Amino acid sequence: MMGGQKGAAEMTAITWRRLLLSRIAAPSSLSCFGMQAGSSRAAAAPRVFKQHCAHRAMSSAKPSGQPTAIRPELSNYEQALRKAAAQKPQDGAEEDSVLPRVKMERFLRNQRTPSANFIYKEKRDKPNLHPSQVICLVKAAGRIAEGKGQSRFDATQQACHQWLQDYQNLHMTDRREMQKLRPRVRTPLAIYAPPDAPWHDLPSSIKKLTAAKSPWLAPVPGLEHGLASVLHNDNSKATPIWANLGGKPASAYVRTIVQPKDINWNGIAPFTPPSFDDTLHALALKHKSKYKASTSSITGLLSHVYQVISNFRPADTSQLSAAFKNEPNSFSYSIMKKPVAAILRAKDGVFGIDSHKDEKQDNKILIDLGKSMERMLTMPENEFKSLMLKPLHVKGKGEGEEGSADEAVASVEAVDTVGGKMKSRPAGSELEGGGGGAAAAAAAALAAATPDDFLLGAYNFSKSHGFMLRSQLDCIYGDKQIFDIKTRATHAIRNCFNLLPDIPAHERHLHFVDYKITQQTGLWNSFEREQYDMIRAAFIKYAGQCRIGRMDGAFVTYHNTQEIFGFQYVPLATMDQLVYGSTHMATLHFDQGLKMLGILFDHLTNLKKGSDDPIHVSLCPQQAGRCMRVEVRTVISETSCPPTEPGLDSQNDVKLGDLDVWYLFVETYVNGKLELKPWDIAKTDLFEVKYRLVAAESCISSHNGAPGDAQFVKKHDKKRKSTSGR
Repeated sequence: MMGGQKGAAEMTAITWRRLLLSRIAAPSSLSCFGMQAGSSRAAAAPRVFKQHCAHRAMSSAKPSGQPTAIRPELSNYEQALRKAAAQKPQDGAEEDSVLPRVKMERFLRNQRTPSANFIYKEKRDKPNLHPSQVICLVKAAGRIAEGKGQSRFDATQQACHQWLQDYQNLHMTDRREMQKLRPRVRTPLAIYAPPDAPWHDLPSSIKKLTAAKSPWLAPVPGLEHGLASVLHNDNSKATPIWANLGGKPASAYVRTIVQPKDINWNGIAPFTPPSFDDTLHALALKHKSKYKASTSSITGLLSHVYQVISNFRPADTSQLSAAFKNEPNSFSYSIMKKPVAAILRAKDGVFGIDSHKDEKQDNKILIDLGKSMERMLTMPENEFKSLMLKPLHVKGKGEGEEGSADEAVASVEAVDTVGGKMKSRPAGSELEGGGGGAAAAAAAALAAATPDDFLLGAYNFSKSHGFMLRSQLDCIYGDKQIFDIKTRATHAIRNCFNLLPDIPAHERHLHFVDYKITQQTGLWNSFEREQYDMIRAAFIKYAGQCRIGRMDGAFVTYHNTQEIFGFQYVPLATMDQLVYGSTHMATLHFDQGLKMLGILFDHLTNLKKGSDDPIHVSLCPQQAGRCMRVEVRTVISETSCPPTEPGLDSQNDVKLGDLDVWYLFVETYVNGKLELKPWDIAKTDLFEVKYRLVAAESCISSHNGAPGDAQFVKKHDKKRKSTSGR
């Protein structure tokens, strides 16, 4: 009897296994449905079949003819797929046997892209019968693919296979084109200075930033629309838009974002580079500063210097939820590896540091919204609509017709004005871009109605170690709490500009506006995801800007270019803790960074002494060898290019001379002992930095070194490890 029961169980397991092989997958992929390694197939097959039947039952229980998205609660089938996607393929496994959806999940995970969305449509011959055909629509990374099959499983795999094929074909085509434009350069694995290169000591005393007093040309605005209540909320999490603001729900005006095409860009002053700021230049001469810079031109350079001095200390993401336990805590590519360039322009013995970017502004939409949303958050609704929206055409005209110039001007010069500011716009008017004489006349009328001090801004100036630094003040609460306003697009929007190469750059973000923030915590669609990205990529710059402007923190607005999802106030002390480890370490590294930049710029300007040509400097930290690559070129000629579109700042077409490369090597000591990881420095510790600046032709690399040099590199590595404090 026992033998008969055992034989029946084996036959049952074989029957289930044959059914699964015919309807689900190949034997090598059955592990993703519950067959764990080392378990008996006779025991695992019935459990797998039950999971499959449960999944089919959920599919057939849903109404026919209606598109249905997968529920947030993951079934055993979904959990098994996610688990299989997270696992690495075993050695010797056939790539063709891996399910297309598993491949797609792995691909999205490697690209750090939100998971795919699936929508199903079922066709049934009769209401009570199983569907005769299932259509699956999958959307991920801005692309949509369709698959058809007799079951949800078949349709899902077909859709994923089609998505992977389409995406990889376009990606490879774009990659080949980019390689033609930018030839691949082999980067040395490690670079070392020659043994006889002398070390120099960086002054260890800390000199705090001091204020360079200058009157504000305009008052600093405050928050409107009840947003000041966010400052008093728990700043460890965001305040969602669906919460009350100032004791009442957020209005539709606050939720919706006005698009750049509807903004009157005459109401926003263009950016003034430090080299052309007369007030900044006068203060630099008065305080005998050798360099002058703005927050936007200096923070990128300081962040790169910090990477080398701290030996690429990771950020602190320990306070995030378990969803980010396995996510990297290192800084992003733009902070760790992307070169940052600046142009040094001399005038009266003072060098202005202007940031310089070669690449096109594909993310122009984010730059524009950063300017217009700052106005929207700090201006009353009526004032914003009257001063910051484009002129309106008069309604009632036929298609293709335009109102007269007098009518257009009348539509702008609405009713009364109080204190030079227009009170309201005409009721019932529409937002239209407009063109021709009517639009030009209306724009001129609006520019004339703009108050004289509307384009003026308030700035704080600080000085330290021969630098005169400028910081614009965005907002104030009370009399002293000054803070910066930051607009933060969602993860999908920020990373979409490197995707979809077949779509124009100014339209790519429109394919990702369906990605919304719906929860506080979680790996995707959450405020916590945006906070994680800011810790790794933005807080180091935010902290530098707040420190230069003597500000208390940053007011962050989360959006997807179409609607606002929430707000959060992040104090400077919080950013210091997450990026540097403590406020003391933040102050220490900011001071050391300014001193290091001053020494570096002194060396480079002395090399070009006697020449009035501007100097182009590019910094790029290199973790191998713990050094900074410094590229120096003379600016032979530059042509000022006016903005080609409203909202853009003027650009300079720069022609550069021959390349000169230097390497800045750094070593750090804590209490007199060499420390390769100076990641925890107390106020009582003595922190010392040694540096040496060596020309590239004198350095030793692991690629082009001679045999004798290779032995030196090996000994040098061994010596550094043996003398390390940890």
